[in-house]
Amino acid sequence: MITNIGSRLTTLFSRLVSSSYAISHINSQIKFLALKDGVNRKKIYNVLFDMCLGISFLLLIGSEIIVNTMLSYTLVARTQVKYSLESLITWLMGAPAGLKLNEELSSFLGNFFLYHVYIWLAYLSIIEDLLPVVINGLAYSSCFGLTMFLSLTNDFINMLTFHIYCFYVYAAKLYRLQLCGLTSLSRLFMGKKWNVLRHRVDSITYEADQLILGTIIFTILLFLFPTTIMYYIVFTSTRLLVLVIQTFIRILVVYLAKIPVYDVTWGIKEKDKGGINSTKSDNVGKTHLGNMKDFLYKLLAGKIIRPWKENG
Repeated sequence: MITNIGSRLTTLFSRLVSSSYAISHINSQIKFLALKDGVNRKKIYNVLFDMCLGISFLLLIGSEIIVNTMLSYTLVARTQVKYSLESLITWLMGAPAGLKLNEELSSFLGNFFLYHVYIWLAYLSIIEDLLPVVINGLAYSSCFGLTMFLSLTNDFINMLTFHIYCFYVYAAKLYRLQLCGLTSLSRLFMGKKWNVLRHRVDSITYEADQLILGTIIFTILLFLFPTTIMYYIVFTSTRLLVLVIQTFIRILVVYLAKIPVYDVTWGIKEKDKGGINSTKSDNVGKTHLGNMKDFLYKLLAGKIIRPWKENG
C-alpha cells in the first residue's frame, strides 16, 4: 500500500517536473552548452546577451511600485475571471445561442463546474499570501536571462489557469467517452463489432435482446451528445486561448535563444555550404502539416492537447 502511494507520488512529481517550462528551458540550455564543440564564444555571447536583456528588463519592471501593481492586477483579474466563469456556466445551463440542451445533464455539468470554480477560489486564497514572493521571484529571475523569466511566466500562467485545464480535461473525457460509445454502438446496426485481440472490425450476429439494449443506450447517448459537445467546445476554446498565449511566449524564448549575437557583433557572415537544403525545408513543411493534422484529429477525437514544446 505504502509502496503504491510512493510510486504514484513519484510519478506525479516527475510529470510536474517534465511539464515545467522553466525546467525544460534549463535542460535545453544545458544541452546547448554541451554540444559537440563544447562551450565556445558563440554560446557564451548568446548567454551573456540573454542575461543583459534580462537585467535590462529587471531594471524596467523591478521597482516596488510595478511589482505591487502586478500583484493588485492579479487579484483584480481573479475576481473578474470568477464572475466571467460564473456567467459563462450560467449561460450554458440555460439555452446557449438558442440551442435546446438536455436540462438535467446541463444542470448537473453546470453545478459541477461551478463547484470547481469555488475550489479554485479557495486554492487562490491559500496561495494569496505567497503571491508577493512568487511575483518578486519571477521578476528577479530575469537576472538569469530574459528567456528564464519568460519560461517561469509560462509556469505562473499554468498555476493561475489550473482550473481552466481541469474544465477542459473533464469536458474532453466526457466528450470522448460518449463519442467512443456512439461509434461502438453504431456498428451494432451493421452487424459488426471491434475485435480487441486482432485490432480490426469483424462481422457478428447479434441477438434480439442485445439489439434492443444497444439501441436504447445509443439513443440515450445520441440525445445527450449535443449538450456534451456544447460544453466541450466552450471549455476547449478557453484552453486553446491559454495555449496560444503560452505558445507565443515559448516561440519567443526559442527565437531569443537562436539569435546569432556573436556573428552580428563581430560582423561575421558564415556562408552556408551548398546553399539552402531544399529537402530539409520540404521535411519541415511536411512536419508542420503533419502536426496540424494531428492537432485537428486530437481536437475532433477529444484527446488531450498538450502544450507545444520545441523538440530537441
